[in-house]
Amino acid sequence: MGVDDFVFKKRSRYGTVIVDEATHKPVAILGGRDSNTLKAWLQQNRQVRRITRDRAGAYAFAIVEILPDAMQIADRFHLHQNLLEAIQNALKSVVPADIKIPVDQEQSNGQQPEEKTATEGF
Repeated sequence: MGVDDFVFKKRSRYGTVIVDEATHKPVAILGGRDSNTLKAWLQQNRQVRRITRDRAGAYAFAIVEILPDAMQIADRFHLHQNLLEAIQNALKSVVPADIKIPVDQEQSNGQQPEEKTATEGF
């Protein structure tokens, strides 16, 4: 099954949707997006063995408490998001913030070529 939060009314009412991963059809729509909401549903559905979810801690804690043996799987969107963040952090640690790129100028005037930073644009 998959579990995710959604909004009934922006900044007002949130819910949790539970989806059958095989059919991609909603199994349940729950009022609220906290751990207690999911816990109540899991209590009634202890046969669940694999749960795809986002990075919400409330869902993770509810699953561990009610179904400690269930496998928790990161959903595709958050796998991509985690990968992108890891790549960005790795690049930030290796690539300097400002890169000096020489601008081509004719050397006929005998001056050194001018440099611009990559952030200045071209």
